[in-house]
Amino acid sequence: MCDGIDDPADYTGFQVALWREIARDLGWADSDWSFSCVDWTAMIDDLVDPNGVCSFAAAGVEVSLTNILLGLKFSWPIYKSGFHVLIASAVEQGGTWAFAEAFHWSVWVVLGATAIIVSFLVTAAETFTYGNHANRKGLRGWSWYSMGKMVQVPTHVGDPKTWASKVLVLGYAFLALIIVHLFTATTANKLTMQRLANDITSKADLPGKKVISWEPYVPLLRKYSIDASPMPWDNDDDMAKMLAALRSHNYQALVLDSPVVQYFAAQAEQCDLFPVGDPFETFNLAIAFPPNAPSGLASNVSASIVRLQTHSAMLDVLENKHVKAASATNSGGCNTAHGTGELHGPSVDPQIGFRQVAGVWYIQLITLGIALLLTFLEQLRYRMRHQSDSRRAPDATAAATAAAQGQQPAVEGAALGGEGEECVAEVAVAAPGKTPGWSAATKVAPADAPASPASPVPASPMAVAAGQKQQQPRQAAGLRGDAGERVVAFADDPTMPGEVL
Repeated sequence: MCDGIDDPADYTGFQVALWREIARDLGWADSDWSFSCVDWTAMIDDLVDPNGVCSFAAAGVEVSLTNILLGLKFSWPIYKSGFHVLIASAVEQGGTWAFAEAFHWSVWVVLGATAIIVSFLVTAAETFTYGNHANRKGLRGWSWYSMGKMVQVPTHVGDPKTWASKVLVLGYAFLALIIVHLFTATTANKLTMQRLANDITSKADLPGKKVISWEPYVPLLRKYSIDASPMPWDNDDDMAKMLAALRSHNYQALVLDSPVVQYFAAQAEQCDLFPVGDPFETFNLAIAFPPNAPSGLASNVSASIVRLQTHSAMLDVLENKHVKAASATNSGGCNTAHGTGELHGPSVDPQIGFRQVAGVWYIQLITLGIALLLTFLEQLRYRMRHQSDSRRAPDATAAATAAAQGQQPAVEGAALGGEGEECVAEVAVAAPGKTPGWSAATKVAPADAPASPASPVPASPMAVAAGQKQQQPRQAAGLRGDAGERVVAFADDPTMPGEVL
């Protein structure tokens, strides 16, 4: 750093300190050389000018094809640099769906599928096991059991009885235990983690975005499909203008040298500048000499650099002191992100706000909507079934009345048979003079056959129960008997089959 400093002895920085070490290694006295602080463009122009006053540039000049074509000579590389993306962003902690980010979406799908498959397997093991020891709750019961096991909800279905299903449930319980603990640990980390409120996380996100960079870097960025706007970078004022354009969000990203990006991110007083992604398009920085420099000067400086690095790792020492340590000590409470867009540090608030867990209530609202929909469908199903039973009630009542009076019941031919066929209809009323354990049976004979008196026949348990509930609708089913007759059996419950007499 030399801008604004009057005394060259107070100049600081990686390259300034390195040159002092090189001069000392070469045996040069302080009076043999002097520093001069000039703008970047003016420095390069002076080096290529045959009448320039600068003997060399200790500013870390890029070893690029452009500079080589200008005739510049270079020493052994002193620093490896590259492009780095700098963004201006606010910091947010957690998110509405942070808890859902604990697992990849594929893991959630597999967990749901596992719960369903386990319910099928347990149902099969319990259903197809012989003996009375099986807990046959059916697919509905074991599905509820499996889902509840995953989220640690008591289901009161009971435990499986067969050894096969016990082994299945034991393995499933171990899986659920591991998943729950992984989810708890990961979610706690996600909710207390800071992240950048910016969708740019690396150079891959820059195509199509508004990006600025130094003028000579613009052609190099085009091969990455990054259309950057050029800006001058000759002095600190130009650098301040680029940072101001980035902070005002006129541009979404700034691409410059990696050490410069990291340094200015650490120096940001508002903690609003962050390097993201990894450096790319790496290149070397070196000490530059004019085209007419003595042939031995560049080689002597290169030999000194290699000697200092070999004997004392001077390049690494100076990098740790002036680049890495400066960024760490000057960053204060700021955190920096590298590639992931996630931050860690002392500024993390341990308290969790409602916005960070609002997604849980969103899920509750979704389940409420599903519950209302299922309630509506159940009510619709019940009403349709009730209307169907009501339409069958008049026919069943008429048949019962006719049988009680000894008349032929009005039953459709589709149920009792066609003309010329004889049919016995069991009706749910007690025969005259008989106990409720008997029912009156009316035999419907063909038109040309003489009528025969009704004879009592034993009533089935279903018919006896129906005789005690004459007002309930009944369902008739026509079946073919052994003698070619059609037998009609009435049952109280439409879902239970009647008995054939």
